[in-house]
Amino acid sequence: MSQPQTRLTVVGSINADITAVTERLPGPGETIGGGTLRREPGGKGANQAAAAARLGGQVRMIGAVGDDDTGTWMKEALSEAGVDISGITTSSEATGTALIVVDAESENQIAVCPGANADATLEGIEFAEDEAVLTQLETSMELAVELAAKAKGFYAINAAPAVELAQEVFDRADLVIVNETEYELIPALKDHPLVCVTYGSKGQPWSSTAKSPLRCLPLRPRPSTLLVLATRSARR
Repeated sequence: MSQPQTRLTVVGSINADITAVTERLPGPGETIGGGTLRREPGGKGANQAAAAARLGGQVRMIGAVGDDDTGTWMKEALSEAGVDISGITTSSEATGTALIVVDAESENQIAVCPGANADATLEGIEFAEDEAVLTQLETSMELAVELAAKAKGFYAINAAPAVELAQEVFDRADLVIVNETEYELIPALKDHPLVCVTYGSKGQPWSSTAKSPLRCLPLRPRPSTLLVLATRSARR
């Protein structure tokens, strides 16, 4: 008998990723030559939605793209990955773009131009009791707060880029996911009962106040990618 599909809604960013792959990351004011350029569908939200769908989940994406060729490309890429794109709206702003530098060890630096992501909305969106939700902070904190109020099931937030979480989000989040730098930049996370800290290429386990700690292990070929399988809330 086949297992039922996991229901997941990802609320977050949809970007075109323009990536330079170099031997090492540049320092302040430094130019690094000899890179290789890639242009790919991306955004933290879209990447997580596509990955979950490819792993067999029943996934829908809530976000916004521009009324441009890049936005059309983003939606096509998500649909091809098996993601329900009916919750993606079209904005008058340009589709979001991320400028990324990745070194030989898969460590990275990222600058994000949000564009249409600022217009992502939950208007008309309903959530089921058995539906997990995942969001990030490449969309607005206001959207994360609204999602915290509307979501009925497991609520996870990838708190990146690192900013102090609104109290409503901190209190509602069943799981907070950050990398080691973001963990240091958000001191309040040391008081949250379930935080998963990723360690890039090192792939080390994490520690927190949770009774049943998760291990945050890298997936190849992108060591900074994280897969978290959450079956229940540690706070309920």
